[in-house]
Amino acid sequence: MEHMQSIWLFSAIGIGFEIPRSAMVQFEKEEPWEVVQGASSETLGGHYFTAVGYDARYLYVITWGRIQKMSWSFLQKYNDESFAYLSKEFLDKKEKSPEGFDLDSLKLDLSRLKN
Repeated sequence: MEHMQSIWLFSAIGIGFEIPRSAMVQFEKEEPWEVVQGASSETLGGHYFTAVGYDARYLYVITWGRIQKMSWSFLQKYNDESFAYLSKEFLDKKEKSPEGFDLDSLKLDLSRLKN
């Protein structure tokens, strides 16, 4: 839920993973990343993505030059770090976010996210 709230508030978030080998197979087939039961626990190493959207079934991340769908169960199993960013460059001339929040409100929201 915090990932959804953070994307809504800040337009994008950074997330880190230890990528399982099964994810590379799914990526090469242009399939969403799903947890593969019984798959090897071997990972290909750490990787960082920018998450830019979501719906009921998937989180949408940008990686290796395209948008990749990631199931919520995949996120829960493999995500080991997440970051929400706040920059004044994100604000318009009235110092409001695209959703209409001011900087002080966004700072408060950011402080309430779980560490």
